[in-house]
Amino acid sequence: MRDVFTLASALALYLLVCCVPSAAAKAPSVSLHVSPYARPGGDGSPARPFTTISQALEHLRQIRGGASMPSAAEIVLAGGEYSVTATIEIGQQDSFLTIRPARGQTAC
Repeated sequence: MRDVFTLASALALYLLVCCVPSAAAKAPSVSLHVSPYARPGGDGSPARPFTTISQALEHLRQIRGGASMPSAAEIVLAGGEYSVTATIEIGQQDSFLTIRPARGQTAC
């Protein structure tokens, strides 16, 4: 019985420390938007999103100057189906990046 309590306590502590967002977590300093239905030539804004995730990632890398920055960034995917025709490589220079669907939407 004691082993079960110890394991449960350790698991609870792990979840609290590792999985609960920190109060110090910052909002993204850069938000780039992507939509599979966007027109070519977008700038990544909500009104003129990029058409591909790769375009958004390349733009973010240009903003960052090719170096990893400690500021958070996000790529927000509008709802819809995304056709990925090439491997999207995410490396060290892409640290502090979140790729997520827009609120209330499903991107696949």
